[in-house]
Amino acid sequence: VKNAEHSDAYQAGNWDGTVRLFDARRSRFASGLVRMVASRAKAAGVAVVVEDARGKPPGFIDVSAAAWLRDYQVPVLAAMLERKRGIVKMPTGSGKTALVAGVCQSVMVPWLVLVDTKDLLGQGAEEIARFTREDVGECGDGVWRPRRITVATVQTLARGLGQGGPVDALLEQAGGVCCDEVQVASAQDANHVLMAMPNAYYRFGVSATPLEREDEADYRAVEATGSMIYEVAEAPLVAAGWIAKAEIFFAEFEHEKMTGSWSDVYEAGVVLNERRNTLVAKLAGAAYSPRPTLVFFRTISHGPRLERLIGVGGVTAEIVDGRHSSFSRDQAKARLNTGRVDVLLTSKIFNKGVNIPFVESAVNAGAGKSTIDAVQKVGRIKRAQGVPRTVRFWDVMDRRNRWLEAHSRARLDAFRARGYDARVVTEADMPSVLRRAA
Repeated sequence: VKNAEHSDAYQAGNWDGTVRLFDARRSRFASGLVRMVASRAKAAGVAVVVEDARGKPPGFIDVSAAAWLRDYQVPVLAAMLERKRGIVKMPTGSGKTALVAGVCQSVMVPWLVLVDTKDLLGQGAEEIARFTREDVGECGDGVWRPRRITVATVQTLARGLGQGGPVDALLEQAGGVCCDEVQVASAQDANHVLMAMPNAYYRFGVSATPLEREDEADYRAVEATGSMIYEVAEAPLVAAGWIAKAEIFFAEFEHEKMTGSWSDVYEAGVVLNERRNTLVAKLAGAAYSPRPTLVFFRTISHGPRLERLIGVGGVTAEIVDGRHSSFSRDQAKARLNTGRVDVLLTSKIFNKGVNIPFVESAVNAGAGKSTIDAVQKVGRIKRAQGVPRTVRFWDVMDRRNRWLEAHSRARLDAFRARGYDARVVTEADMPSVLRRAA
């Protein structure tokens, strides 16, 4: 694994830095890797014959069951039902939950829909129930209510795995599994859960950012769900108004000299930096960010500092982070959507998957090197309903620090690689740039 030597496990001598996908003792590997292994073996001149001895669940596939699908979703479902497993890449706001509901309705077996946050638990169950008109179960966040279609958090299942109790029974019964935000399948808990479903003949992963970790851990997602089988392009959906067009601006900021470790630099340069926080507050102001607005931060102590600066001048701002209950988070989203709050500051709990309709702008205050997180943050503001709209996303181009600047450039490159018109602007240029954008 790239940069494995920097991990705590490697330095403590508990890991040799290698991800192994082949079980040498039992001479086997996960069936999700079959297509990849067969393809590479044939390319190397090895004759390959694949015999599928899995037991297929009884019942027929009803390809017409998901009448709610949009026209561009129909061929995606057809590919999934034909291949029986694999990963689908779809832009945020393009209807991944509707597609998952379509798969569950087309194949009448017990389904598990895996999510990795409690925010996605109730949201996913509610949306799937709205499409299928079934009583959709929930397992997680203190609730255990399985049904034919059950949305469950990875964390809840991982805690009960291997104890011979209701979790093992639920995993044993599953005839199909859909992993939301499939990139999480590379994490240990998610991988253990996905590999503990012996009867899950149908296996799918969906995400706007699958297989983009740029390390060997992506193979974990493939072994649990299968190879990439479909990718939905973003540009036609923007043109049709199904998802919003995003204007992305990086505001330049020059740091003073900082020394110490990465954590020291991050604390001094991002969390405690009053000049940078003042710039973020300005970007979140109404002159630069249409309402309603999201502001993303990373560390708990950063949120209140930003809230104090953003709240100057009559702006109503509120914070939600990991300490807030699901009910409190839902109430905060409702206040944002109804205009009672101008700016909602949120930690990583809202980075991905969470549905916050018709947010007009967002500011990434937390920096960070993860390009997946950056793309997912833009996705929070790209939802639309067949009407063309444009949203605005602000980031910070941190200058004169090797770590922060490298991370900023990586995020900028990631946006441009996805076709976004992402621009770097100075504070003096902002008014004229925004007039041209408008």
